[in-house]
Amino acid sequence: MENIEQKYKYGAKWSLLIIGFVAFCAAASLFCYKAIHDTAFFWIPFALSLLMLFVFILGGYFKAQKTVYLILNDKGISIPPIGFQKETSSFLFDDILSVEETMINRNYVLTIYSKDKERAISKILLPKKTDYEEVKRILFDKVRG
Repeated sequence: MENIEQKYKYGAKWSLLIIGFVAFCAAASLFCYKAIHDTAFFWIPFALSLLMLFVFILGGYFKAQKTVYLILNDKGISIPPIGFQKETSSFLFDDILSVEETMINRNYVLTIYSKDKERAISKILLPKKTDYEEVKRILFDKVRG
């Protein structure tokens, strides 16, 4: 039996990063204006908006650095680090205890549990809906089969 490997791009989409950047730029501008002309309370949401703006800038920086892939093969799955995670998580299908799908804020997440670790795969981080459905089908077939 030949070893089949499937790769899926995995990470934040440019459109999401740009929308977040523009939204938090607008929010920071509004809160700064309100803080200067209204009340000092608005410095707090201004600072939080700047923090979120920084997060979106970091997201764009990490995305521009390299393309990462979620990899499925006959033996297991490898999930790349995203955001502040440093290491790729690899699971052999034989070591996976369960896979659960949950919905968090209208985003589906597959959580993989093994004896010593757990890791989530977010639908929004895969480029196409069909990629998520295919990964989900393969995981459920291999773990339950």
